[in-house]
Amino acid sequence: MLRIRFTYQKAGEIIYTSNLDLQKIWERSCRRAKLRIAYTLGFHPQARIQQAAPLPLGFSSKSEIVDIWLDEDSVPSDLVNRINLVLPNGLKVITSEPIDLKESALQNRIISCIYNVKLFPGMSRESLEQKIGYILKADKLIYLKRGKTINLRERIESIELIENGLNEPFDLIMHLTQRPGLTGRPDDILIAMDINPFLTQIERINIIYS
Repeated sequence: MLRIRFTYQKAGEIIYTSNLDLQKIWERSCRRAKLRIAYTLGFHPQARIQQAAPLPLGFSSKSEIVDIWLDEDSVPSDLVNRINLVLPNGLKVITSEPIDLKESALQNRIISCIYNVKLFPGMSRESLEQKIGYILKADKLIYLKRGKTINLRERIESIELIENGLNEPFDLIMHLTQRPGLTGRPDDILIAMDINPFLTQIERINIIYS
């Protein structure tokens, strides 16, 4: 048995596909690529597929990670090409590597994630710097979400303003925690900054794990 870690990109209409459906897409794509996927034991066997910090709907990504267990003796030399040929539009594997079968679950090893947020045109540098300064200087940033009160500030590692050039909208690079019970979401941070997240483009550019 092999455990293969795929790093892949996610863009286009598939960013609106649920994580449960994405799980099925990986299973179906492995079958189409003639890969023998491994399954759990029991009355209801499940494909052994493990996503790292699945994205919320509407977020794109340059660096997603999924571990897939294969019932194979060796890694096919054309593995990346085979899987890319059958993946739907918007998903593209960049790299693959074998992982020790005993390695702990990805979800337990993730520390943080980095996001690029492309803002809508017309926002001034001065206004954005004030918003960022307010967020980063706050000891607490209380936010009510789904009936729960959370402190957004403790979920923020850093926020950086990127200027793309004359008449180009600014980007925000957000480095946010991604630990059990302490997950930072860029859309929550944007709301706290009085920026409508539905008027931005949010892309995850890195997942950091131990």
